[in-house]
Amino acid sequence: MNNKLISWLILGISISLVALVSIQLFWVSNAIRLKKDEFDINVRDALGRTVSILEKDEALKKIKSHQQGRFLFAMDDSSEINSLTPRDSSHAYLIYKELEKKDEGIEVKIVEEQGGKRKVTDLITIGQHAIPDPTSNEELDYQLDNSKGGYYSSNLKVNLDTAVKNQLVNKTILVSDIVKSLIEVDLSEKIEDRIDPVYVQSLLKYHLKEQGVDADFYFAVFDQDDNLRTGNTNDPSILPNHGYTVHLFPNDVINHKSTLRLYFPGQIQYIFSSISWLLLASILIIITIFMAFYYSIRTILRQKKLSEIKNDFINNMTHELKTPISTISLACEALTDPDVSATPSLMTRYIGIIRDENKRLGNQVENVLRSAIWDNKAFRLNKELTDINDIAVAAVSKFEMQLRDRKGKIEVQCDAEDATMMVDKEHLFNVIKNLIDNAIKYSKDAPEILVRTYTEKDHVLIDVEDNGIGISKENQKRVFEKLYRVPTGNVHDVKGFGLGLNYVKSIAERHGGRVTVSSKLNKGSIFTVALPLKQLQ
Repeated sequence: MNNKLISWLILGISISLVALVSIQLFWVSNAIRLKKDEFDINVRDALGRTVSILEKDEALKKIKSHQQGRFLFAMDDSSEINSLTPRDSSHAYLIYKELEKKDEGIEVKIVEEQGGKRKVTDLITIGQHAIPDPTSNEELDYQLDNSKGGYYSSNLKVNLDTAVKNQLVNKTILVSDIVKSLIEVDLSEKIEDRIDPVYVQSLLKYHLKEQGVDADFYFAVFDQDDNLRTGNTNDPSILPNHGYTVHLFPNDVINHKSTLRLYFPGQIQYIFSSISWLLLASILIIITIFMAFYYSIRTILRQKKLSEIKNDFINNMTHELKTPISTISLACEALTDPDVSATPSLMTRYIGIIRDENKRLGNQVENVLRSAIWDNKAFRLNKELTDINDIAVAAVSKFEMQLRDRKGKIEVQCDAEDATMMVDKEHLFNVIKNLIDNAIKYSKDAPEILVRTYTEKDHVLIDVEDNGIGISKENQKRVFEKLYRVPTGNVHDVKGFGLGLNYVKSIAERHGGRVTVSSKLNKGSIFTVALPLKQLQ
């Protein structure tokens, strides 16, 4: 897969991802807005009901305080209003007349009925000689006769229509008087005297819960000058202007424009909590989409990288294996020449070339096979009690002649004390050998290499320092990756498969240690292997 195709693929996935996330965010914001609108409607409805009940309660209170209107209600002192329901102590109450014809005349009863019980409060008896003429408008007097238990007239006519009219006039006067008392406004009465904050809070809480709003709130009553008069808080600063406001007693003839203000300090949290399942689902979907996108792109790039590394490895391995094979083939052809076979020195030289190239070929194959072994979890070290200083000296001795031919030098400093540890002698030897071999390969002129062992805290450290071309910071992060080789312009300038440093890292970690690199371009590098002393047995 080429870079252009990968770029278009990433662009397409990115656009799709942005579109999906945008749609998800739109639905979430729309749900929040709808929930906010629903919350506002419920709160305003609860406020309206509360104000309506407060106004009705005040009207009932005025009626009950009226001298005659109070008899329209039956008060029960034992049932004080202490619940969340509206104050309404009125009962069904009925006043009517019963007319009955008797021998002595017409008996008129004034009957009161309350709670299903009847009670005769007044009795008027009109004599038989004074039966009124329904068509007459004459007004007749009647007198009280205690012996007959009511009003009695023997010779006078009573105009019943007039009696009924009088009663209606009296009732009208009573109702007018009560209505008058209802619309009378005491201009000196303060709003806090008309409001019981405890009762208002209970009403608000009751109606808010009835509307499905169960959130903490502050409320306060403000007068027409916007001064806080009462409420469940004395601090007006916690009641911002963007709260919910409603006018109290809107039907007053003279409206003082007092307001009831309500504020929910945790309104946003309450709204979000009410749709928490939707938010959680949306967040999980968005995270899942991002993770899928990330791992998809990462996998694509990683596969591309591995493909490139694999191709480089195959090309490099082909070259590395082809070179010794070609050399061996040429040496064999030379040996078949009679002139060469007749010259012992030439034969010895060509046989040595075949031997060296064959050894080189074997080492390359061994490196490839070894890389498959050390990655296997079943791979186990064969540890034995060994002096680290001895391993370092043995590894250095293998390169002394090679460096002498290149007019270079290699030194070893064994500064580590009590460096006898349980290690895999063969693999640790190969670790130091690989580091020295890299130092030689990446040195331009005469290599100068220092191998040093020393103790630091609870570790034994092995440094391999060179004066080579160095490694950039970008490449330092990747030099221990398998099959990775630091670019040198021409890939075949430096022999190898990119397995050496990965092998060093693997062996150090299997000993419980680590390997690090410190390098500057054109000044050299220092590779440090740290092995913990806890392996000492």
